[in-house]
Amino acid sequence: MIILTVEELKDYCHCPTLYEKKYVQLEKPSRSRDSSHYDGHSHIVNEAQRAIKELTGFYFHRLMDDRQVRFETLYHKWESKWWGKYSGRDIMDYVQPVSRANRVRINTNFINHLPKFHKTFHKPFKPIAVDREMLFPSGSIVLTSRLEMAYRTDNDTVRIVKFLPSRISPGSPDRDLELLAQACAWMLHNEEDRVEVAYYCMLSPDEYEPFTVKTVDKTLIPRLVRIMKAFQERELPIPEDCNGCEYICEVT
Repeated sequence: MIILTVEELKDYCHCPTLYEKKYVQLEKPSRSRDSSHYDGHSHIVNEAQRAIKELTGFYFHRLMDDRQVRFETLYHKWESKWWGKYSGRDIMDYVQPVSRANRVRINTNFINHLPKFHKTFHKPFKPIAVDREMLFPSGSIVLTSRLEMAYRTDNDTVRIVKFLPSRISPGSPDRDLELLAQACAWMLHNEEDRVEVAYYCMLSPDEYEPFTVKTVDKTLIPRLVRIMKAFQERELPIPEDCNGCEYICEVT
């Protein structure tokens, strides 16, 4: 049995050479700004998303336990998980110029979005899943992904939400392999015909809608199976379109 993470599958779909260097050869990227393949701050974005997962898990677990969460508690937790690990320069190079005022404003915006997210609904709800590992089997492969948070909407449809460190949606959530894997796993194990997948942008200003929501159904499952089969047989599941990454390779 092969245990495959969504991150590994995403990297393989992006570029088989990237997958080989990162997971087989265990090569570390140079992250040199002089490299023509340098893709900016993808590692910072990835780490920000990991920190957000921990923060949202902390927040929604307490909602499920009928416990209050103070703003100061969330603020200090975010500071320790994120700013305590990475230098202000690395983080703010990605977001905007460094200043203490900007740091406080960004922290506050992140933290305020959690209760803002919960208060957008007319009646209180409890998540039905928080920080849950999702397993999707296909042949000899089990695809794993960690669902951040899911709840039932007023029309009784399950909505799976991914929280992002961005102002506006970076794309459509129904094209996000991580969300699609979680949706397929949910439909398979819970015998549901459709679910919603959603992005929630944690730096969205008041004039922007932080939610981007799409509905997917069971016809998605065979598509995911085909992608996993392509990985197992070392075929390219989608046409290669290399926009560069932090690894220097022969792909141009």
